Amino acid sequence: MKRLIRILITFMLALILTGCNKFNIEVKKPNNDSILKGQWQVKNYVGITEEEVFNCNLLDSKVSFSNEEVFMFDKAYKNITYKAKLVNGEQYIYNTIGFIPDYLKDTKEVEVVTISSKNTYLKEVIVIDKGILVIQDDVLLYLEKVDDKPMENINEKTGVDEIADSEEISNGVLIGIKDKTDEGFTYKTLWISYDGKKIYSKEVPFLLLPRKNGFFKVSIHREYIENNYKDNIEFVFLSGNPSEKQADLKVSKEPNINVSKEINFIGNDYISIKIHEQGEDHRAEKVGTYLIDTMNMEGKGAVSLGNISEQKNITKFNNEAQGLHIEDINKFTDVSIKRNQGRWQIYTVHSKKDESIENNINIPLKVSKNVARYDRLFTSWQGIKNQVPSAEDALSSPNKNMTIIKTKSSLYGYKIEDGKISESPELTISLNGDEEIVMAEWAMAEFVGYWTEQVNSLLKSSK
Repeated sequence: MKRLIRILITFMLALILTGCNKFNIEVKKPNNDSILKGQWQVKNYVGITEEEVFNCNLLDSKVSFSNEEVFMFDKAYKNITYKAKLVNGEQYIYNTIGFIPDYLKDTKEVEVVTISSKNTYLKEVIVIDKGILVIQDDVLLYLEKVDDKPMENINEKTGVDEIADSEEISNGVLIGIKDKTDEGFTYKTLWISYDGKKIYSKEVPFLLLPRKNGFFKVSIHREYIENNYKDNIEFVFLSGNPSEKQADLKVSKEPNINVSKEINFIGNDYISIKIHEQGEDHRAEKVGTYLIDTMNMEGKGAVSLGNISEQKNITKFNNEAQGLHIEDINKFTDVSIKRNQGRWQIYTVHSKKDESIENNINIPLKVSKNVARYDRLFTSWQGIKNQVPSAEDALSSPNKNMTIIKTKSSLYGYKIEDGKISESPELTISLNGDEEIVMAEWAMAEFVGYWTEQVNSLLKSSK
C-alpha cells in the first residue's frame, strides 16, 4: 500500500512539472519602479519662512524621476535609490515646516520617499492624494504629474553639461561650545567637516562666528571696577581691521554689584544672553535675545518673543502650572534660546507669585528660521536615544549624511548611509562634562573649503 502511494505521488509531481514546462510559467521580477516615476510640474507654492513668497521662479518648472536618474531644479543626479515610509501626515508636515497649510489639514497618512545618490541624501518627497510636495529654498512646492514617462537624455534636453554624482556631498559645521568655570564661562569652537569619505575636526580657542560679511571672534571681556566686575561681550571682525570691535549692551553701573554674562545661543544675526547680577543684598537673573548689529545702540533693547518664534497666528501664551502669563508675545522680551534634545528651544526665566526662586520655563514655540537657519534632525530624537542612550544633544547636516551626537563626556561624529546612522562613530572628541552647545552654523559644498581655509589660517596665526 505504501509503495502504491509513493508511485501515485511521484506520478502527480511529474504531471505538475510537465505542466509547468508546457505552459511556460515564469515568476515575474518584482516591480522596482518608484511611485514617483515620471515627470512632475510645479503648480503651486507657499513660503516656509514668510507668509508669502513673491516671484517664485520655480512655478511651472518640471522635475523627473526614473530608476536611474533624477532631475530637480537645474541639477541632475544618477545612481539613484528610493526608500519609502508611511507617516502621520499632519505631524510630519508640522515637524518639517513648522505649520500646516489649509489644504493639508486632516491629512492622516502620507508616504514619504527619501531619494539618495550613492548613499548621499538628496531630497524627501511627500506623496499626497493628488500630487507631491517638495521643499526647495525655504519654499514648499506642490507638483502634479504631467507625464508617466521620465525625461530622456537629461543632460541634452535641460542644458545640464554633466549629470552630477550628488555634488553637494561635502558639509561642515562650526559648533560653539560653552564651559562653566569657577570664574564664569569659557568658549571654544569645533570645526567638524565631512568630505563624503571621512569626518575631520579642528578646535578654535574662542567662538568663531560666520556672518554674511565675514568671520568674527566673539569673547567676553571682564572689566573690574574696584572690588566688583562687569562682563561685556565683544565682537572682533577677523576679515578686516583687527582693531575693529563692537561691544554689547550696557550693563548696570551700580558699583557694588557683580555682573556676569553667559551666551546661550549665537547665530548669524542674533545672540541670546543670560545676565547674572549679584551683590550684598541683590541677586537677579535676566535673559534676552538681541540683534547683533543693534545691541550696542541706544534705545535698542532685546527683541520680542514674536520676533524670534515661527508662530504668527497667536498673541498670548500661558503656563498655568508655573504662573506664567504672556499677554502679547510681540511685547514680551524676557526670552532666550538654548539647546534641548536636538533642537533650539525658547525659554524664559520666571518665578511664581510670592516666590523668590527663579525657574527656567520652556516656551513651546518653534524658533524662527530667520534666527536659526537650520534646526532639524534627520533621525528622530527617540532614534538618537535608541542608538546612544546617554545622548544629551544632536545635530544633523542639511544634506543628511552626517550626524553629531553629544553626551556628557564626548562628542561623536557619525556617517549617515542608506538613511541610517552608522553603527560606530567615525569621530570622537572628549568633553569635560559641563559643556553645552551654543552655536551650530553649517556650510555646504564649496563653502566647506572656504571655511576650512579660514580655520586653518586662524590656527596657523595663533601659533
